[in-house]
Order: sequence, then structure tokens, then C-alpha cells
Amino acid sequence: MKTVRWLDEHLEEYMVVILTSIMTILLFLQVLFRFVLNLPLAWVEEISLYSMVWLCYFGCSLAIKKREHLKMEIITNFLRPKAKKVFDLISLVLFFAFAVFVLYHVTLLTADILQRGQVTAVLEIPKWIPYVGVPVAFLLMLIRMIQDFVRTISEMKELGQEEA
Repeated sequence: MKTVRWLDEHLEEYMVVILTSIMTILLFLQVLFRFVLNLPLAWVEEISLYSMVWLCYFGCSLAIKKREHLKMEIITNFLRPKAKKVFDLISLVLFFAFAVFVLYHVTLLTADILQRGQVTAVLEIPKWIPYVGVPVAFLLMLIRMIQDFVRTISEMKELGQEEA
């Protein structure tokens, strides 16, 4: 149970820090090897590219968890708190539907790549390995949206009790 709680609280933060660190170190090595030693490392670009993709999607999940994802607040800023929560719920449901759609299709894509046995260009590792991060991140986004939905519902109940 402690492990699940720790993962719930910190998974995205650690993923973002690890992926950013990997990219920074590898790109520094690439610059060093290419311009100082005149020996470019082809594998660095491939790992950096996949790290950047994973970073974007795990960062999106982190933003959802912290309620800091992009949203249009120009309309909701003029609403009462309870109406704002209703608007937030509608937004979450629409975003959830979109994420389910993307998760379904990216899972099909990853399964197809696995079935075909494709490998990456430079590292020659199975291509499904770098691709699997996207469906995992979208699944994590869905979990975070469900958590946010439950939290928003409880906040609406609290607002309702304060008004009564």
C-alpha cells in the first residue's frame, strides 16, 4: 500500500526529472563528442528523441495531477464557484473522452509495431519499447482525470453545504 501511495504521489515527478536528466546529459555528451572529439554519437539522438516524447506525455499527466494543465479560463473567471466547478467537470469529461480515443489508437499502433517486430534505426532495439511509454502515459492521464473528477465533485458538495 505504501508503494502504491508513493507512486500516486511521485511517479510523474520522478519520470520528468529522470527523463530531463537523461536528455541533458546525453545532449551534452553529443556536443562534446561532435565538436570537441569530432566523433558524433548517433545513438544519442535516438534516445533523446524518445526521452523527449515520454517527457511530454508524462509531463501532461503531471500537469493534470497538479491541475496546471492548459485551459481556457476567460469564461470561467466570470462564473460563480459552483458554476465554475460544473464547467471544470464538463471540460474533464471531454478531455477524458479525447484521451480514451488517443489511448485506444496508440495502443493499437504499439501492438502493431510489436507484432511486426520492428526495431529502431540506430539502437536496433524493439521499437515497441520506446512506443509503449505513450499508452502508459495516457493511461496515467486517465487515472489522474478520474482522481480530479472525484476531487471536483467533493469540492462541489462542500460548496453546496456552504451555500445552505
